[in-house]
Amino acid sequence: GDGNCIIRNGDYLQVASYGGLHTLNLDLSRINDGLSGAVPTTGSAKHLALANGKLLQLNLTERVKDAESSPAQMRVFDANDLTWSNPEMVASDLTIAPVDGKNTIAIDSDGAIYVCLGKNGVNKYVGNSLVKNIRLGEGENHESPANGIAIDDKYIYVASGSGVYIYAKSHLDAPVIKYHTKFRYDGTEESKGSMPSCNYVAVKGDKIYLAYGRAGVEVLRFKNR
Repeated sequence: GDGNCIIRNGDYLQVASYGGLHTLNLDLSRINDGLSGAVPTTGSAKHLALANGKLLQLNLTERVKDAESSPAQMRVFDANDLTWSNPEMVASDLTIAPVDGKNTIAIDSDGAIYVCLGKNGVNKYVGNSLVKNIRLGEGENHESPANGIAIDDKYIYVASGSGVYIYAKSHLDAPVIKYHTKFRYDGTEESKGSMPSCNYVAVKGDKIYLAYGRAGVEVLRFKNR
């Protein structure tokens, strides 16, 4: 199946795909010359995150084409479990909308887990307990989707809509910064002047990197961090 996410785990590559979860050698061959590193999931495997000796995995639990939403689950493995054989359930009752959106996960240094659920916002877990749901956007509907997420020592950064929402980890009720890009698509006549979608975010020091698909990458400096 198509590859949705790939991470390097020591001397191996691990992949989340439409068909399931895979572990490969660095030369892209299967481990143990077989399929022992390939495990199917009931729905598309969306994303992987590696930190603190743990490997976090998010997948849909249904394969319904063109559905508006889908149930999903999030599991955690020991980072040395290359055959995906001993998962622990973090959350089995997630709902992702839309199905074909960007849904990323992250593990903080303190072990807290964050998952982006599209229009359903961001969930924060401690162990397997939900401790916070963050809804993005304005008004009652909070329709701005949570796509990508990054974490540093003070803040979480959520790629959403036309930019990024930045929250202090000590106060997740409201963002400290809402940034909306001034970029516009200037390609085809149909897309000319339209806003791009911010899909992914990465943070290094005081730099914030935002990926907008065809519109490119924007680099910001976080002043007074």
